[in-house]
Amino acid sequence: MQTVSALKYLTREERKMLLQKNDWVAAHEIILQWLWIAFAFALPYFFPNAKMHRLIKAKGYYEKGVLEKNYWNVIQLAIQE
Repeated sequence: MQTVSALKYLTREERKMLLQKNDWVAAHEIILQWLWIAFAFALPYFFPNAKMHRLIKAKGYYEKGVLEKNYWNVIQLAIQE
């Protein structure tokens, strides 16, 4: 098996620059990853699936205004069914 080495492609200065640690870049990466996680959890909140919409409509939750209070009622409804 052949090994791949960066020595052929990068100079010593370029390798040193790539391996240098940077607190701002690390903080940016952590914040970015947590934003992706928050987006993943928020997506079904704002765009629940069609089956859930039919179930909510059949139970009359739209007319009662229950969903305006909080989304917890939708989660409880999904657990009950």
